[in-house]
Amino acid sequence: MSSLKRTSPTNLKKKSTDKKRTNKKKERENHYSVDLSCPCVSNSKEMKATILGIPLSYKRSGRNKRMSYDQQSLEKKSFVDAINNLFQISRKEIVPFGKAKIEVRATFIFTRKCIMNDVDNLTKFILDCFQIGKIYHDDRQVMRLIVEKKTGTQAMTNFHVLLYDDVRHDVIIDLLDEEENEDDDNSNNNNDNNLIDLTL
Repeated sequence: MSSLKRTSPTNLKKKSTDKKRTNKKKERENHYSVDLSCPCVSNSKEMKATILGIPLSYKRSGRNKRMSYDQQSLEKKSFVDAINNLFQISRKEIVPFGKAKIEVRATFIFTRKCIMNDVDNLTKFILDCFQIGKIYHDDRQVMRLIVEKKTGTQAMTNFHVLLYDDVRHDVIIDLLDEEENEDDDNSNNNNDNNLIDLTL
């Protein structure tokens, strides 16, 4: 009779651990996915898309034997891949902004009511992804941010990257300054009218 080979408890435990690591890695690699229900746009002036998946907060680089490494490299790759896949499926070309000044708008949607994630760290994560995906050259090009987090029926990230228009923003600032000056003048005139001449 042939003897049956027995697997030692140590080997069984190792196989179980390896399987868990493999599954965890796959989950991280597929954290984000494509949303075809929302239209995507990319041209020289703007880029707009929606990516499904629980929004993640930025984490600092870890250290291993005096070497730093990105703890979220797989998740960031997943986000970038989702963007690329979305535009490929939609048969649209991604037009990068290069080194131009840009404005970024984003909405982070969670299914839970209590959102513990800080909105600044949520923003840092996608800004890193945009740089990795070569949507722009560097984070320093971002001149303006408009971001929010909220609760919804499905976890996702809506983003809109715009070419920053210096003239448009300068005009708005000038108009605001003019309005403030007009208000000051009106208040001064009202104060003058309310003065009582006591030199009798």
